[in-house]
Amino acid sequence: MSNTYEKMNFGYNNCNVNWGPLQTDVSEADMVKLANKVNAKGFTYHPTLKYGKVMIGDYPKGCESPANESWSLYLLKTGPSTTTLTVENLLELADREVKSNVTTCYTAMLQNAGHGDRNVIYPNPPSAISPKNASFVNDVACAFICSAISYSSLYNFANCVSRNRADSFWQRSLTQTNANCMAEGSHLYTHYFPDYCRKDGKTFRMYQEDGGSKWAKRLHDVVVHKCQNGLNF
Repeated sequence: MSNTYEKMNFGYNNCNVNWGPLQTDVSEADMVKLANKVNAKGFTYHPTLKYGKVMIGDYPKGCESPANESWSLYLLKTGPSTTTLTVENLLELADREVKSNVTTCYTAMLQNAGHGDRNVIYPNPPSAISPKNASFVNDVACAFICSAISYSSLYNFANCVSRNRADSFWQRSLTQTNANCMAEGSHLYTHYFPDYCRKDGKTFRMYQEDGGSKWAKRLHDVVVHKCQNGLNF
């Protein structure tokens, strides 16, 4: 019987974890097989790079960092299942943590932007997923930097920048009426929603992987029943 590994909603940055050799050009399924082969307690995987490492030994209990600070972490599922899924729970899934991660990662994307002064202003920016429109993010980050310079009196650098134009650019860019801004927000929201829209330890991704169409039908039936009978949600 093969082991089952569950993707965690936290990372392992600054945790004392021992990893095996780097695996290249592998899929998530490949990593599951490799972890099963040595009966590992977990593994880490980067889907974009297709890199992975199998964990050696146990994972340090209680050590967690924000998920976007490390590669995805998968740990062995043990003991009785705590993931019993219900329509009631599905209705109560909340996206509060999704929104929080969107804000955090949006800021990190700006700090990672490819402008020329990044290494001076943000020499060690937090990790972030790739933006949908890198040019847009780079331009906004540049506007922020120019705006900051315009408020500085050091060496009269402020005279090199039009404060009004810089402020106007980033303020105009980061609004709900800006299509690029909304596209970036949607990109991040979609990325974080499956794992961070959750309630009582159950995530939206669990319902997807358990049969999305099945749960959609059950949810539909419950909603229709409640509406037809005037019941509260």
